[in-house]
Amino acid sequence: MGMINIEGRIIWEGEAKPLADQFSQKKGIPNDVFNQILGAIFTNCLPTAVILARDLQLPPPIPPPPQMQQQGAKSPPAHGSKDKHRSMEVA
Repeated sequence: MGMINIEGRIIWEGEAKPLADQFSQKKGIPNDVFNQILGAIFTNCLPTAVILARDLQLPPPIPPPPQMQQQGAKSPPAHGSKDKHRSMEVA
């Protein structure tokens, strides 16, 4: 098993002082700012993590859809095996 850890920085273009003050007092930031930051992280890091996981043969960093978890769906075929209903060609 392994772990993919991606680190970086986000530069916020806006009024940082009020955000820093709110974070210091309430240990949180407004939801609209949080959603923008989280969106930037997912947009930039998640595709890289998915490709790394595939190349290193690790589980993808994305949880299966809830209906698959509830139904106890079959696990995907082993790496390298072909299943015409689940296979995906990647160029």
